[in-house]
Amino acid sequence: MTDHVYEDTIRLYDVSRQLAEEELETRLQRLASQADTTGAGVPLVVFNPLSWTRTDVVFANAGFTEAEVRGLKLTDPDGRDVPFQIVEADRSENGSLIRVKIAFLAREVPALGHAVYHLAPLKESAGTEPIANVDAANNVLENEFYRLEVDRATGAIASWLAKEGAWPVLRAPGNVVAMEEDRGDFWELYKPLSWGFITAKDRQGAASPGQGVLSTDQSAAELGTLRRGPVFSELTVAHSFGENGRFETAVRLYAGLRRVEIRTKILNNSRFVRYRVQFPTTLTAGRIVREIPFGAIEQPEGIEHPAQNWLDYGDGTRGVALLNRGLPGNNVAEGVLLLSLLRSTEIVAYGHGGGYEGQASSSGFALGKEFTFDYALVPHAGCWRQAGIYQDGLEFNHPLLARTAAAHPGPLPQRWSFLSVTPDHVVVSALKRGENGGIVLRVYEATGQPVQGGTIRLPAGVTHAEEVNLLEDPIKELKVDNGVLRLDLRPFEIKTIALPARSDGS
Repeated sequence: MTDHVYEDTIRLYDVSRQLAEEELETRLQRLASQADTTGAGVPLVVFNPLSWTRTDVVFANAGFTEAEVRGLKLTDPDGRDVPFQIVEADRSENGSLIRVKIAFLAREVPALGHAVYHLAPLKESAGTEPIANVDAANNVLENEFYRLEVDRATGAIASWLAKEGAWPVLRAPGNVVAMEEDRGDFWELYKPLSWGFITAKDRQGAASPGQGVLSTDQSAAELGTLRRGPVFSELTVAHSFGENGRFETAVRLYAGLRRVEIRTKILNNSRFVRYRVQFPTTLTAGRIVREIPFGAIEQPEGIEHPAQNWLDYGDGTRGVALLNRGLPGNNVAEGVLLLSLLRSTEIVAYGHGGGYEGQASSSGFALGKEFTFDYALVPHAGCWRQAGIYQDGLEFNHPLLARTAAAHPGPLPQRWSFLSVTPDHVVVSALKRGENGGIVLRVYEATGQPVQGGTIRLPAGVTHAEEVNLLEDPIKELKVDNGVLRLDLRPFEIKTIALPARSDGS
């Protein structure tokens, strides 16, 4: 298609996203209005959109009208103090806090439910704002799971030790971005599109020194900034990259989480190039498994394929999962994990003809534009099934959501779950109002293993259910016993379940 078609499509996506965000906010506020939010301070209602109880990081915004707010105190639904970290702050001329953005670890947030926290303003100083460290020797990020050394001049992860088993994860620097020449079409890497669409079969190795430009070939004029706090530590490095381009990367490690998050920004000013980030692991002869919709599939080494949320490379004893957020193209070549970030190219195969007579153009060079990429890694023991990597991928793409609320009593307790599912590898993929009223629930088995006697604990008052097809036509009645629905699933099977509307129509 030509450029104006893509531009129209992007505008339509923007409208769709705005509508979705407005609907989400309306529903979250409706749920928050039903929760018991009584307590000292600003109520923060933390929502878990996934179908298992989880502990994860939360970012929350809050504002204060009180005068002389010098510090803050955060408590969980049980009244216990919770460590937090001030990420951003607006202060008055006298230093009083007006608005803050904080990060904290919310523990055991119920499945498809919420937990209510309270952020109380204090007259005395309390709360942590990370201190930027410029000591060149201070380049270590560490928690209970890993110890990372990051090059403060290039942003590369110089070494990575997984503490369980004292396992060195990388054999060479990782988080290195390669900018390689790519004269391919939109649909074909490195070469013009041949007539006839076929599945890509060309093997693609990692970029070697001298093959293109590596982010480690250039370094920052000033060393990167290291911020430490009780919730996360982060090292950020920025420097020039390629032809009048720019590279910035931030490596973040959370206390209590095994996920290492990376955010990389690239300002592109080059034509016919491809950007890939690479992580050379110490693993050899591993198996490559990618998530696909409602399942996972093993695929061969050396060929780029798409993955929905994650790719895992492991030998059964240990492995490394690469989590992506909107970056599906990835590869593993000789133990190097590769994630495609960006291509700058245009249609080169057609010439004039076939609808491209010089009156319209289609260029994907994206010159002078900065792009932001989010990805994460999870080294683990055992295979991907044992490590629960399918949960890591969904958690990275579906963060906990926090919203402020007014303080009020409500029918829902401060910890509350709409429904819960067992075992863990039965995942809820949809929960919505049915076309004919009631609620429709869709679940699938995520690991390729059969489920016998799985359970779904249903909302109060639900006494019967039925299995339906994708059009929500009934298939068969299902038995509900004391609010619990039991079901069996074949490997990777999807089932859709309809729950009737209550007598009040809700």
